Amino acid sequence: MEEFERADRIELSRRQGIASKVAVVLKDAGLPVLTDAGAQSVSGAVIEVDPGEDAGGGVYITWHVGSELVERNNRRLLAGDLVHDEIKFAGHVSEAMMNAIVKVLSFKRFGVEVSDEELRPYAIKVHGAPPVDDEIQSPGVSRD
Repeated sequence: MEEFERADRIELSRRQGIASKVAVVLKDAGLPVLTDAGAQSVSGAVIEVDPGEDAGGGVYITWHVGSELVERNNRRLLAGDLVHDEIKFAGHVSEAMMNAIVKVLSFKRFGVEVSDEELRPYAIKVHGAPPVDDEIQSPGVSRD
């Protein structure tokens, strides 16, 4: 088994900076934003910094639908109901929200693409942030 290799601290710092800028833009757009990828019982845009050195490493955004819908669909799936309309609805909402997030971030000149990783369905990978002169402030910094 291959050992997990982490990106170096400079690359991890770069990714954290991108994630912070993404959070600011999405919050400005009025979206709920979470930075804890383990937060499964919440809804909104979840930003994850994958520390891997490999191609899977980077900054990812996924959309989490409402927790009540997730709970209902989990019960359906456990009961073997794999094609219920509400399951399709959750996928449709996730896809629609991810497309909207791509448009928002692209407008603000982030480098983004829909991830093709099987482990991250409906995920966006953020490759880069806009130039430094763009007005994206880190949290806690006032905009005069």
